[in-house]
Amino acid sequence: MAFSRMMAVLGAGIGLAVAASSMVGTGNGTATEKTGEAVEPPPPVAPGTLISGHARVVSGDGLTVGGRQVRLFGIDAPEPDQTCTRDGESTPCGRAAADALAARVKGKAVHCTARRDGGDGLVLAVCRADGHDLADLMVSDGWAVAVPEETDAYVGEENRASDDHRGLWGGEFLHPAEWRAKKGS
Repeated sequence: MAFSRMMAVLGAGIGLAVAASSMVGTGNGTATEKTGEAVEPPPPVAPGTLISGHARVVSGDGLTVGGRQVRLFGIDAPEPDQTCTRDGESTPCGRAAADALAARVKGKAVHCTARRDGGDGLVLAVCRADGHDLADLMVSDGWAVAVPEETDAYVGEENRASDDHRGLWGGEFLHPAEWRAKKGS
């Protein structure tokens, strides 16, 4: 099944685990489907390129928009299988982050402005739905952290979310980059 068709079937739910199990990276920028066909990633996009369409959420900071894989520029959200602790209990915070993003884009056109190419067909972009910056909303709601190495635009919102114990900040969590490093991904 083609990646874009598979993502359409998955709808706005979390499809990263399913997508990952259906695709095997070859290490040369291509992916091989279960059928054995090589699938080339789309060509890189130039900064400022507009990508629009309805979005399919793959993680708390990842979307497929207009057939392109997009990561929200300037933020990092928990991976879909990442868990956190709240009130001493393990909670699926990666799934919660993806659900929060899915609620923000459900039924809406999403407009992304490419900031830079992320390699292997991934685009890092500032995306908006109903005129609202999705990265800003995710950080403000506490479901993502700012990445000041990319931009300091979301640092203030992260501080406010932390102070108000919103989203991830209502419990204990490893920053997503640290979690990925520990997991080896």
